[in-house]
Amino acid sequence: MNVSSNNNVIYFQENGQSKSATLTPGYYDTGTLMAEVAAKMSAASGGYATYTVSQSALPLRLVITSTQQFKFMFGTLTNSAAGILGFLPLDSPELANSHAAQNMSNLAIQRSFNISVNSESKFVDTVGRLCTFLVPVLGHTGSLALYEPTIMFQQLITFTQPVSTLNIKVCDDRDNQLEMFADWYIILGKM
Repeated sequence: MNVSSNNNVIYFQENGQSKSATLTPGYYDTGTLMAEVAAKMSAASGGYATYTVSQSALPLRLVITSTQQFKFMFGTLTNSAAGILGFLPLDSPELANSHAAQNMSNLAIQRSFNISVNSESKFVDTVGRLCTFLVPVLGHTGSLALYEPTIMFQQLITFTQPVSTLNIKVCDDRDNQLEMFADWYIILGKM
């Protein structure tokens, strides 16, 4: 599930009152997420305002609009939905009828794959775990992706001693080891 009890609360303020809307945990795509956000925020408003959610043209950011002025209180991080909606974990600076997310919504179950080779560590993921290679997940769950690092983010490993065996471990961003039964391959090249 890409929305869980750990990331499903939308904190906002309207009519001088702090409110929260709780999304039902489950699997969402962008369309079902937009409908859920609109329904839950409208319900949490208690009849004061009606909310709608749309997605902008490129860069595909969520825009949340209300019939009344409101602001997000995402500085409160307890189970916040800010990240999956594309908002920064900050309170909105002012009341408005519409707020656009700063980033695209992120419904990926994993945010990165961390590959460790022979316990060599070069990168640190978003929660501080060390790994040899870091592969960001740029699509939603179930999408196909080919990752080729840019010249500005080359990922190389240099062994200081001869190596005859490679021990490779692939984990998600929560340090769960991934099962690599099918549809996976890693190309290693010697420079």
